[in-house]
Amino acid sequence: MIEIANDIDPILKSVVIDKSPDAVFRFFVDHMSEWWPLEESCDATDNKPLTRIVFPREIGQEIRGEYADGTGFVIGRLRHFEEPRRILFTWHWGWEPTEATEVEVSFTAEGAATRLDLVHRGWEKLGARGPKERRDHEGGWGLIIGELFRDWCAAKK
Repeated sequence: MIEIANDIDPILKSVVIDKSPDAVFRFFVDHMSEWWPLEESCDATDNKPLTRIVFPREIGQEIRGEYADGTGFVIGRLRHFEEPRRILFTWHWGWEPTEATEVEVSFTAEGAATRLDLVHRGWEKLGARGPKERRDHEGGWGLIIGELFRDWCAAKK
């Protein structure tokens, strides 16, 4: 019997960055290729390192990972864009778009700093793979948001 995952807890990650919400939002959206670990990131089918991530600013457009030769793959699709407060996008890096999960990122002022809250939910769409994918992404988001993005922002003047 195949076990179907129900009500899998979302991933919740938060980090406080000593920059304004405007700056942190722009850094997240417009400079993703600079802080994302591109060399360690690849599509499960091509196994080539990425050279760029394209994050759109228009709802409905694709978030894409691109290789040096200009080819690439769709990571997700932008669903909500409220600068500088919130973005929402689908996520299906390495799996079918019909199984897309959802990532919401909010940017909230805390004095002169910004609290970035990331929620990655919808693991149930992956069926029996949901719990494993969630565990894998838990550590990934911890590194990407809690260390790489935070440290990249801190280095910016």
